[in-house]
Amino acid sequence: MENILDRIAAETDLTKSERKVAATILKNPALVVNENIAQLAKRAQVSEPSICRFCKRFGAEGFPRSEERRVGKECRSRW
Repeated sequence: MENILDRIAAETDLTKSERKVAATILKNPALVVNENIAQLAKRAQVSEPSICRFCKRFGAEGFPRSEERRVGKECRSRW
């Protein structure tokens, strides 16, 4: 089974916003996994919907309101 960080690093067909999110996650995954959507969006300099689309692209279902507290919780649940 391929690691999600490896999948993100290997993906070559990303939009400009997705590249920003990917670079931010790959630079410091231990930090961003504890951030909420707004924090990660600010760190990556993208919109909050861009974070949701990025996670959906890699197999997560997005960020239901009850799960918005931590970026990693929803994304990791699918990986």
